[in-house]
Amino acid sequence: MISELVLFGEQQAEERGEKKGERKGKREEARKLLSKQLELRFGALPNWAKQEIAAADLRTLERWSLRLLKAGSLREVLK
Repeated sequence: MISELVLFGEQQAEERGEKKGERKGKREEARKLLSKQLELRFGALPNWAKQEIAAADLRTLERWSLRLLKAGSLREVLK
């Protein structure tokens, strides 16, 4: 009984770790894609923009990616 509980706890911890890794991977891919898109549209990114992108969560990166479609400037995307 105790060993079953230990195994269950280990399995849940492993699943949480996998999900965390997946979220981190999605966020990193979103950062890379947005950076490339911004560079194509506006040229080399200044340090302040790189820092904003590096600090952003996945939801913010997705919002900025959509804003990029209509924005006229880099600042307008990352506001």
